[in-house]
Parts: sequence; structure tokens; C-alpha cells
Amino acid sequence: MAEITAVMVKALRDATGAGMMDCKRALVEADGDIERAKEILREKGLASVAKRAGRSADQGVIGSYVHFNKTVASLVEVNCETDFVANTDEFQQLAADLALHIASPSAPRWLTRDDVPQEILDQEQRIAETQAKDIQINQPASIDTRNGIIPGHVIRVDPAVEQGTVTVDVALDGPLPKGARPDLSVDGTIELERLDNVLYVGRPAFAQDGATVGVFKLASNGEAIRMPVHFGRSSVNTIEILDGLKEGDQVILSDTSAYDSHDRIRLN
Repeated sequence: MAEITAVMVKALRDATGAGMMDCKRALVEADGDIERAKEILREKGLASVAKRAGRSADQGVIGSYVHFNKTVASLVEVNCETDFVANTDEFQQLAADLALHIASPSAPRWLTRDDVPQEILDQEQRIAETQAKDIQINQPASIDTRNGIIPGHVIRVDPAVEQGTVTVDVALDGPLPKGARPDLSVDGTIELERLDNVLYVGRPAFAQDGATVGVFKLASNGEAIRMPVHFGRSSVNTIEILDGLKEGDQVILSDTSAYDSHDRIRLN
């Protein structure tokens, strides 16, 4: 039997969000195979839901929402098994949030995944996250709502990555700005690593991490001269300069492969 280490348990928990003991038991059952352990956790989750399917949920609350101009309103009934649960602040807030969500302009259009047209699903699957393999739990993030930027941090990375596509959950560490609404379209930036006091340029089309490449540097006489430049680490849009350029130099970032046989070109 494979040895189950704390590192393996943590990795499975980070990937699935399951409890520590559940992750450990799944790894033991899977003989240390993390992918198989994920399947076991999913199967147990479905089994747990099935066991509760026959129970009566005859307690609950009514959530309501009325828009400020009285033109839109919604009522939602949310059921549970006991009045103890129904009386908790969290459950009542859930009902209120659902009522608000239903009344919003971006209210749900379908009840189940099977109702969603295939073209909508295909469109979602094409949404890509760059550098998905480098995203880790607790990395800082910023969410731009176009009405303010909210700091946050990564709390979950979907274990399934297909062709660079991954789902990332971010917890917000600051208050929502005024005007924020459910299902608001936002832009998110995750900080993979911070480099201080480095020289960098916009990332050329041909640049790779750690490579030394000939780059055309602009000269004062209207020419561009090819210079060997040693690159360091890169982000999506910029790359570190280790050697070959100094602060204030201007270079050509576009694809210059058509001039590979030339050491200098004249700019018109």
C-alpha cells in the first residue's frame, strides 16, 4: 500500500475542497492515486445526495425582493428538513439572496444543465485562463468591476485543465463597490509572482523565458540594430531583461523574422 503523506492530502483537499479526513480516506482507498481519489470523492458525494433524496423538506422560509422603483419583485420558497435550519441567519440570507438573484436582469434562464443549449456550453468551454498551470491557492488577485477594484485571493483551482482552460474561484477581501450586481461581468487578474527592481520591456512576439534572442534596438540615425538580449522571467505582456539592454532603450517588439538575415534595418 502506498504511503499517504500530508502533502498528498493537502493537494487533494486544495483540488476538491473536501475535508481532510475524507481526502485521506479517499487516498487510502485509491492506494495513493490522486486522480482515482478525486473520482472516489465525487462518487461519495453523489451517494450522499442520493441517501437524502427521500427525506421530507417541509420546513423553510419565503425570501422576497422588491426593486426600489416598485417595478420588479420576486418571491422564492426555500425548503429544508428542520425549522432549526430554517431559523438560522445563514439560511434566511440565502433565501433573500436567491430572491434578489431571480429579480436581477441576469436572472437564470435555465433550471438544469440539460436545459442549456449546446452552443452556450461550447462558448463557456472556450474561455481560457493564461498560465493556468502556475495558479496556486492563496495567490493574490484583483477584481475590476469597472466601478472599482476589489482585492482578493485564490481559494480553489479546478483540477480539470483542458487546453489551457481552468476555473478559478477567488474570495473577495474587500467590500463591493456601489453599483455591484449579481452576475456582473468583471475582469480578474491573479498575481503569480512579483519581481521587484527589474528591467523589463513589453514581451516581443518571439521572446521565451531564459532565452537569448537578437532584438532590433533603435539608433539615433533612424536605423534599428540587432542586439543580443538575454531574457529572464515573463508575464503575459512583459518580460524581464537580464542583459543586452539598459533603461531608456527602445526596441521593436513586433515579429521581425522576415529580417533574420539582416543585422540592421532602416526605419521610414
